[in-house]
Amino acid sequence: MATITMTLEHYNAIVDELLNGLKSSEKEIAKELSALKTKKIYEDAKRAYSQIINNWYNSYSPLYYNRLYSLKSAADITMLDEHTIDIYLNEDHLGGHHLNNAGLYNLTMRQGYHGGSKYRGPLNKWSHETRPAVKTFSPVRAMQNWAKSYSSPHEKEKHVVQIVKKYLSKYELFRLLYGTR
Repeated sequence: MATITMTLEHYNAIVDELLNGLKSSEKEIAKELSALKTKKIYEDAKRAYSQIINNWYNSYSPLYYNRLYSLKSAADITMLDEHTIDIYLNEDHLGGHHLNNAGLYNLTMRQGYHGGSKYRGPLNKWSHETRPAVKTFSPVRAMQNWAKSYSSPHEKEKHVVQIVKKYLSKYELFRLLYGTR
């Protein structure tokens, strides 16, 4: 442990310098931290959707058809800017089914049904009735629950420390307390 000796006037001067510097850098630090958090949430949202849709597919094994796995690309997760993420579950990726995209999206993504043609769809008669559909869970509801309960541990990441050091390491008090050069 090193000992630092200084006058009270010098100490007060370097404390004031740090506080004034922190105040003048506050908006830049907040902007960088916000961008970091947004990027982290964006990456976590993509990972969460992938896990949710994989769990949904794994919750049922089809007997009468081969899967297209088109729901894996049904999420449009985009980072609009450094503060905004858009999570949109899109029915446009679900082509090739006689129910139409909206009907298939409603039964699978919203209601959680898998396979079968004895379900309550918009058609009264099916060309090849198989068995009742199996209901597991709704990927849409699962993604909504994820978004509502999301919390990011970004405060503990080394990137936050790097951002703060970038702005404050030029001040003598910060260098004395944290040993940065």
